[in-house]
Amino acid sequence: MGIPTVAIVTAPFVKAAQNVAEGIEGMAVRNVVVEHPVTQTGAVATEKAQGIIDGLVAALSATPVDGKEWPVVDVTKKSPRIAVRGTLNEVQDTFQKACWTDGLPVMPPTEESLEEMLTGTRHKPDEVIGFMPLQLWPATVEKVAINGIMAGCRPGHLPVLLAGIEAYTKEKDFLSSLASASSFAFVHVVNGPIAQEIGMNSGMNALGPGNVSNASIGRAFRLCVINLGGVTPGMNDMSSQGNPAKYSLAFAENEAASPPGWQPYHVEMAHAPDESVITVFHAWGYRSCPVRLGTPGELKVLVKEIESLWAADELGILVLVDPSPARTLRTVGMTTKEHFREWLYKEARQTIEYWKGTPVWQYRVKPEVLDGIWPREYLELPPDATIPMFSNSKQIRIVVLGGGTGNGVTVWNTSYSPSSASIDKWR
Repeated sequence: MGIPTVAIVTAPFVKAAQNVAEGIEGMAVRNVVVEHPVTQTGAVATEKAQGIIDGLVAALSATPVDGKEWPVVDVTKKSPRIAVRGTLNEVQDTFQKACWTDGLPVMPPTEESLEEMLTGTRHKPDEVIGFMPLQLWPATVEKVAINGIMAGCRPGHLPVLLAGIEAYTKEKDFLSSLASASSFAFVHVVNGPIAQEIGMNSGMNALGPGNVSNASIGRAFRLCVINLGGVTPGMNDMSSQGNPAKYSLAFAENEAASPPGWQPYHVEMAHAPDESVITVFHAWGYRSCPVRLGTPGELKVLVKEIESLWAADELGILVLVDPSPARTLRTVGMTTKEHFREWLYKEARQTIEYWKGTPVWQYRVKPEVLDGIWPREYLELPPDATIPMFSNSKQIRIVVLGGGTGNGVTVWNTSYSPSSASIDKWR
């Protein structure tokens, strides 16, 4: 591209910067490496800044590499269609070394298994669904099918995978989040008839192991993130501690066990009851609350758990309610999800002093006050005054899940708006 460029990068992000420059932009950019983090002030910050300036001058005036000025990297190389021929162990070794797996053994995707998998959809193999974050590589029907095979999926699972990838690729905020240092994961919720058709678990142990459809579908999405999005830990996935939910997290809402009046999540989102839909949530972690929700005291326990999730203000929470407490909630007047949602919105609050003690006040609450999303008087309230955790009740999403044997309510803190797509269009 011909323009001398030097990047300022902190030490843990050197590989990530190189990956973006060479893998996406096709440039061999020189880096000035700075000690992490860059939050110092005063004399320490001044000294560090001087080191950066010296590094920039040195890098911009350095001798060209191999006699070429600011070389451009060739990013047009394509992988061969047949990656390896050999034993099962040789296949596993090849895929592991190439970073094509999640660390667990995979099912070898053969031409025969691919042909069988593609019977799960009427769409052509080379149809592009979208451009998969992080690297924005084209995600085709065939490529998604291959990753589904590797995860253990069957043809009946393919429409769910294709719709899920559509949901991934149309949510622009997922792009930057995949390289984040935050240890988040994706949550995949399926609604509609297809859940029963392919045997997804929405009841007992739905978040745990044992169900082939839940496990393989959730795992296939992570493999697509890796192989179609080019996301590699330590290279461009910079999550500091990681998250076990990254391996696999997919389940169906327990619509059959939902109390009367509690509409399925996809119906709340304006889809038809007989339409099959997948929704992808971007989430960090969760709190499990073993409460029946039948008394004011137990309801307060749930509210306290929500208030402890300081990041919940970003774009809300996902509340997974077991059928047992969901039925109990109806007896205390919450006959619809909307009633429960509005109650949580009104009750979950924090003090102004709390908000101002978090970075959220500067980068979200205060700007949203100025944009008219939050009331302007919030800026003038005393420290002990309380305001809602959420700018509106729609930031609270409720899904019924579980076998009805316990009293659990699981609260996930989420960021960005969830992204939904119709599964039926991919059949």
